[in-house]
Amino acid sequence: MDMRGVVYRHVLEAYLSGVPTGSANAVARELGISPNTVNIAIRTLAELGAASIYSRSFEITNFRKALMYWAATRKLHRDIVYSTFVGKGTKYIEDNMPGEVAFTAFTGYSLTYGNDVSDYGEVYVYAAEGMMADMARRFPKAILSRAKPDYADLVVLRPDAILEREMLHGKLLIPAVKPTQICVDLWNVSGWAAPRFFDTLYGRLTATPPDTAKI
Repeated sequence: MDMRGVVYRHVLEAYLSGVPTGSANAVARELGISPNTVNIAIRTLAELGAASIYSRSFEITNFRKALMYWAATRKLHRDIVYSTFVGKGTKYIEDNMPGEVAFTAFTGYSLTYGNDVSDYGEVYVYAAEGMMADMARRFPKAILSRAKPDYADLVVLRPDAILEREMLHGKLLIPAVKPTQICVDLWNVSGWAAPRFFDTLYGRLTATPPDTAKI
């Protein structure tokens, strides 16, 4: 995921926590990136009418529009580093996953909220490069049939630097990415279950506006 996506995740999660305002310098320090990167990302939201920019701060003014812009511009397929067909069900994949990973999409939703949506057939997970040998050993590449040459029930994604740091240093309360990223990733996932999970999570995230606060 590019750094704009990292910025959007940070500011939208802050919004959900009741902090719709912030400054580029503060966000940059927390993420360890350039203030210019933050400014560019927020300026784009402002041009869409999803944020307001002041002399020393910014404010997310339309959470729904900002979230959907991130979802529409997210290039999830570029982050795929490994995929295979395991064929033993999603619970088997989830239970046999190595530690220090972060689930997204269906599993991420289920870990965060409990699965109140539907069954699903694929597992999406972020894993650091150093874990790929173990991942391939646990879930070897399958010889897929001609009928479904591209089907995979396990998709491994490359994490951004901030997410990877949180994964490797045990900073995740549960082995899942943040709700806003789960939502954005679900928008970029195909299959019959994805719209159901997306609609449910989108409804959760946009149901109640947070109280206004300042960083």
